Amino acid sequence: MTEETKSKKSIWRRWWFVVIIVLSAIYVISIAGSILVALTLNRIDKTDSIERVTNYFIGTEWKEFHSITGQFKVYFPSYPEHETTTLPTPLVGEEFIFDSYNAIENNGTDYMVGVARYPFEFDSSWHDYLLEGGINGAIASFEGNKLISSEFITFRGHKAVNFSLQNKIFDVEMKGIFFLRGQNLYELIVVYSQESYNESDYEKFINSFQLL
Repeated sequence: MTEETKSKKSIWRRWWFVVIIVLSAIYVISIAGSILVALTLNRIDKTDSIERVTNYFIGTEWKEFHSITGQFKVYFPSYPEHETTTLPTPLVGEEFIFDSYNAIENNGTDYMVGVARYPFEFDSSWHDYLLEGGINGAIASFEGNKLISSEFITFRGHKAVNFSLQNKIFDVEMKGIFFLRGQNLYELIVVYSQESYNESDYEKFINSFQLL
């Protein structure tokens, strides 16, 4: 390995630390197309079909969401908003793609899944180092962030870090799990105020997550 290659990898590892916090934006849903598919596949009453599909997209009950891009499924409290962002890496000509999905519950609790798709697979010997970097990047991302707890765990068969943060400036807390699989970094995060936190809803969200 040349000194130039080693230098590029070193720059990449340091820079990777700051790429953590999940973004959110407006996601436009095509209800009309979904209704058409539902009516075609389900030979049931038209009114009932329309109601089912409409409730899935705009209802506030927990629902299973499938991400084809991120190759996962999870339960959200409402249909999630989705944003895709392409960002450069320090390596010339290399980019990574970040997909974020978030849904806000009526009490203001925000449930988020982020998937960062990198142009190469991480060596397994880097995983502890990268996950620690992810937590430190999350702490550094906003003034007032304070680490409450963190520990390495195994999640869905992969090395992961389980963590919780607090930010008294914004009066919120955050907890979740980061893990790596192949070329992807997965982030499961819940942001909440102390008075609105519901442990059973957090467990429902985390436990429902499955890789496809």
